[in-house]
Amino acid sequence: MKSYIVGLAMFFVLMFFITQFVANEKSHYVRSVFSNTVYQSAQQARQLGYFHPDIITALQSNVAEKLNMNVGELDLVIDPSTTTTTVKYRDVNFSESELIHYKIGIPITNIVPMAKYLGISQDSNRYVFYVEGDVSSEKLNVAASP
Repeated sequence: MKSYIVGLAMFFVLMFFITQFVANEKSHYVRSVFSNTVYQSAQQARQLGYFHPDIITALQSNVAEKLNMNVGELDLVIDPSTTTTTVKYRDVNFSESELIHYKIGIPITNIVPMAKYLGISQDSNRYVFYVEGDVSSEKLNVAASP
C-alpha cells in the first residue's frame, strides 16, 4: 500500500513536467503565429502608409483563425501611442518621419500549468507578448510631386 501512495505522489510530481512542456509548446506556437501575422500586416500597412482599421480587423481575424479561436475571444493589445494610425508619405530622401511604428500585443495565459496547486494567482500566470517594430512607408505623396 505504501508503494502505491508513493507511486501516486510521484505521478503527480512528474505530471507537472509533462504539462509544463505542453504549455511551453503552446506558448511558443502562439507567439510564432502572432509574430508572423503581425509582420504580414505590417507589410500591408507599408503599402497603405499606416495601420488602417481594416488591416487591424484582418489581423484579428487571421490570428483568431490560425489559433482556432473566435474573434470575440481574442484580445489584441494595440498601443495607440506607438502604432501609426495616420498616413505617412514616402519622400525622395529617407526621413524618420516616413517610418510606420507599431506595437501590438497578445495576452498569453496559463504560463504555468497547475498554478493553483503551486499557489500562483491567475493574474500572475499571464503576460502580454508584444511585437514591436518600424517599417518605411511606400505610399508616395503625389500632391508634393513637382
